[in-house]
Formats: sequence, C-alpha cells, structure tokens
Amino acid sequence: MPSEPSRRLTSVIEVAITIAVASLLILWLSSSLSNRDLLWFWPVFDGQASTITIYAQGQTVRLYPGDPGYDEMQATFNAEVAKHAGYYESFAPSQESVDYYRTQGLAVEVAYAKPTKVHNRFFFPEFDRLFVPLDGSYNYLGQPLLMRQFNGVWGPGVIILTSDAQIRAAAEQVLNSQ
Repeated sequence: MPSEPSRRLTSVIEVAITIAVASLLILWLSSSLSNRDLLWFWPVFDGQASTITIYAQGQTVRLYPGDPGYDEMQATFNAEVAKHAGYYESFAPSQESVDYYRTQGLAVEVAYAKPTKVHNRFFFPEFDRLFVPLDGSYNYLGQPLLMRQFNGVWGPGVIILTSDAQIRAAAEQVLNSQ
C-alpha cells in the first residue's frame, strides 16, 4: 500500500498534467475558432494545382500536370507557401494590380480545380487561385505576399511568406527552358 506522501505526489502530478492538457486544448480550440481551421497548426501545404501560370513582362507560360517543369514548380510553390511569416488582415489586391502583373510584371498564379486551404494561425479562407507577385507595385511592403481568390473575387487577408526566392528561381528556370 502506497504511503501518504507518495499519494500526495501522485495527486499533484495528476493535477499538473490535467492543467497542462486543458491549457493546450483551450489554446487549440481558441485558435481553431478564430481562424475557422481545425488544422491551423499543420505545417504542410499539399494543394494540387490544375494550372500554374508564370507571367514575365508580357510573356505567359502555363504549366499543366505532366508538362516539363510542372512537378518542380508545384513542389517549390507548395514548400514556400507552407512557410508563412505573418498576415495583413485588411489588405486585398485590386484587379488592376493583378492585371498589371499579368501583362507587365513578374508573378506566379496557381489555379486549383476545387477549393483548397492553407493551414495557418491566421484567417485565410478557402480559395481556388493563389497569386504571388514577384516584383512591381507591392515591393513597397518589402515582404513577399500570397494572395487568394475564390469564385473570381480577390479576397482580403494576405499571407506574408518568409521568402519568394525559391518560387522566383523555379519560375525563371521554367521561363529559361521555353
């Protein structure tokens, strides 16, 4: 039969474990409710693009599954999208800015056949298109941005990527192979 001090120690440990588990559950639940994503902590993005479009000063290159360069561009894009550094809640691209990038700038646009989600700690709703400007009018922010579109509407809430260097390098590799 356990002694009185060992029962007290066991009781204290059980209370500490219960408090820790409850605290983690509250943290997870509050984050899940605020950004409407139960998997907000999941550090992987594995969206499968139906089309990857690279815009470079008026040149447009579209990649489809099975095309040369598609798999590398898809893997690079997904890896960089999973690395986010922040969020601009009320920032949304204008259609004019997106059109500028499509005709005169450097950007990567990725379309998805079905609504897709980037899991993160910010409210970034589902989308059917992602857009990463690589130069031009958004450079004043000094941070690489990930913009989203759903049903033809560019929505507010822009993710700040840790870097766009790998996306830029992959896009330039595809452009140079054309």
